[in-house]
Amino acid sequence: MPAFFATVFSGLIIIITVRAVAIVLNIAKSKGEVSRSNWRLGIVCVVSVGVAIFVLLPFVYDRLFSYFS
Repeated sequence: MPAFFATVFSGLIIIITVRAVAIVLNIAKSKGEVSRSNWRLGIVCVVSVGVAIFVLLPFVYDRLFSYFS
């Protein structure tokens, strides 16, 4: 049960972080500081890393909580 709550809390932090980086990239694109291809690459990388961490997080927390208990 503690692993579930830790996963949910960390997942919310990851979602907030990915959203914030996407907003920053959108602002940079609208000001012309980032090209369209760099913007796409940035969005794809941020979302991919966020999803990968979000998917692997429950397994990591499960291992940590079972190791220390």
